[in-house]
Amino acid sequence: MSDLDEELASQWMEKACHALFTAQRVLDAEDGPTDTPCFHAQPNLIPDLEQFREVCAQLSEYAVQVRYPSESADPDRTDADNAVQAAVEIFTLGACYLAKSEE
Repeated sequence: MSDLDEELASQWMEKACHALFTAQRVLDAEDGPTDTPCFHAQPNLIPDLEQFREVCAQLSEYAVQVRYPSESADPDRTDADNAVQAAVEIFTLGACYLAKSEE
């Protein structure tokens, strides 16, 4: 990985970390909204992780479904918790992948 690619990957990982931080804090609020955490979970997608294809597809739907007003109901708390947990797992795998590529 070139120095430029490494720096860009590091910047994206930092942004993803900030999005997860925000999603988790909103879910920590007992009466917090569920649309915002789902939206913030979406940027943590990492391409080419075959075992997470379905989860990634669901998180991608949240990028539009919950961001804009629509007739669709907001996700329930369980769905929001699951979306954030999936994003954490994907983020962790991405961090491990990047660490291995730097070895």
